[in-house]
Amino acid sequence: EGVQSFRWKAFFAPNAKIVFGIVADDSISSALGFHERSKVEALSEGKIRVGQIKENTGIQIQSGDDVRIEVNMPERSAMFFVNEKVFPIRVTSLAQNVKLFVQANELNTRIELLDVAQLHSPTPISSTQYLKPMEMCS
Repeated sequence: EGVQSFRWKAFFAPNAKIVFGIVADDSISSALGFHERSKVEALSEGKIRVGQIKENTGIQIQSGDDVRIEVNMPERSAMFFVNEKVFPIRVTSLAQNVKLFVQANELNTRIELLDVAQLHSPTPISSTQYLKPMEMCS
């Protein structure tokens, strides 16, 4: 319930890939007929994948960047932040139960959970806070 914030950092080699995102909880997805479209992934090399559709944002996440996923359950939405700038995707129409994930399939990769918090209200966003294509996040 309410607005939740999940912050983490990943430390990885230059060519390693980190995947993070949000997915409908498995326990409800099969009962309600959700499929791959209910999964949103952001990849460290700058791509966003919703189901089988992949878009290139041109924004790459670097080793050590501060990444945060903010889930607003009253609005059923989520936003991604990288170093407190907004990643150019807003997830809407979330399922009632969701799971957040960070995944690394490379050796010598470390993921640190920094903070899990209940927020009083969503983070206010101004147009200057959005990451721009080809902007490196570090």
